[in-house]
Amino acid sequence: MDFEILTHSRIKARKNCPMHEHIRYDLQLVPKNKREALNIGSAVHLGLETSDIDQAVAYFDGAMPSTQEEADKLEINRSMVRAMLQGYFAKFGQWPDDSMKEQKFDIPIVNPETGAQSRTFRLNGKIDAIVQLEGQYWIVEYKTAGQINDGYFERLALDDQISTYIYAAQKMFGIDVAGVIYRVIKKPSIRPTKKESIAQYCQRLEQDYQERPDFYFYEGQFYRSQEDLEQFEKELWAFTKEYLYQRSKNIHYKNASRCLDWGKCEYMPICTGQADWELFYEKKEIHEELKGDAQ
Repeated sequence: MDFEILTHSRIKARKNCPMHEHIRYDLQLVPKNKREALNIGSAVHLGLETSDIDQAVAYFDGAMPSTQEEADKLEINRSMVRAMLQGYFAKFGQWPDDSMKEQKFDIPIVNPETGAQSRTFRLNGKIDAIVQLEGQYWIVEYKTAGQINDGYFERLALDDQISTYIYAAQKMFGIDVAGVIYRVIKKPSIRPTKKESIAQYCQRLEQDYQERPDFYFYEGQFYRSQEDLEQFEKELWAFTKEYLYQRSKNIHYKNASRCLDWGKCEYMPICTGQADWELFYEKKEIHEELKGDAQ
């Protein structure tokens, strides 16, 4: 039987704005120009997963700048990723050799009252790492963030991602998980000045990460009780029932209160009926990161 994949990201997108989720996951449309923030985050994650800074910097090798401004920006992005990773490894070092990196999971979604499995969906995802510290298993997740204020970790503590990954790891691998360790890397706070070259700025950027590790790198530990995980299972099942009903009626609400989050929603031209919106998007298969060596 072919199942449809639900991930934490997809569920979050549906909860935030059903229309956004519908466009990305049902219509499979993405902007032709990827957001720079996503490029940086992807490159940093690659470096953390492989422990290879050069490989992370090489993430940008396929880019083809058409102007000097674009070439300068590309060089800054490379330097930014190098600085973030050099600073991270200097502060935190490496995980133990027996840590399990990039752990993919694929588990059934279960009716908690009957134990019956969904005939439509399975829960999939990829955990950055699972490490064993002092006899306990911990999930490791990496984040990059533009700003980290007093409420950042409070919001993170409430994120369903923690429940999803602890629940999935225990079901998939049969282990007791103590909690989640989040390691957050802050993006640069300094900008190029008019008096310095791109090379000078890049050198200053890398030096700043080395000299101010406590400003750029944060760690937080979060937990879930068994009662929390049981509630998560109930809510996950309820979500699938509501989701299936809405799709059967072709109902995809637009949540206008989220349109201007992080600047502006990438699907605004579609939702506002911009005449030439088709020019800005292309089809891209969903869940590409979960293909391959699924466990």
